[in-house]
Amino acid sequence: MQYLYSVQKEGALGDSRKPWVTSLFVLAALSSGTLPDDAAHGESVQTACNWVLDNSSPSFFGGQEEPNTDHAAATLMLMELIGVAPAAEQNSRLYQRAALGLDSSLKMQDKGVGAEYAGGWRRNDQTRVNDRVLTAWSLHALRSAELRGFQVASSSSRRAIEFVCASQKMGSTAK
Repeated sequence: MQYLYSVQKEGALGDSRKPWVTSLFVLAALSSGTLPDDAAHGESVQTACNWVLDNSSPSFFGGQEEPNTDHAAATLMLMELIGVAPAAEQNSRLYQRAALGLDSSLKMQDKGVGAEYAGGWRRNDQTRVNDRVLTAWSLHALRSAELRGFQVASSSSRRAIEFVCASQKMGSTAK
């Protein structure tokens, strides 16, 4: 984590300045026990979160190379930050943006059912196939949303799990 803190520039992580990278940095900091009000590194977490929010549109957290990856990681980051910001106004902003992120995620999901590779998420609008890693991040965001009281249709999670299982030739285990 010390290295990650050292390569943070104006909120973003490293030179890539990609929202998904900075979102994963925030998630790593939270996993290590660093909250936005932490005396040692809380400001870094808060600055990174603000950078992601300030460098993405209000309705979609898209980037240039892999916009749906940016979106999934940012939505998960926002869900995990709800309730841990030091001020009520910040928590309200996080909640509102997380709700927009969830809504966009559900709209981006492949709505196909029954087909072997339907139900996941694609890296961008030009990609024709769903991506397992992106779908896994999106599933994490859906679960985090459910844990925070957001309504997520069970069919969304079920389709995504069926996609992951089918794409790994595991067979369906979703119930």
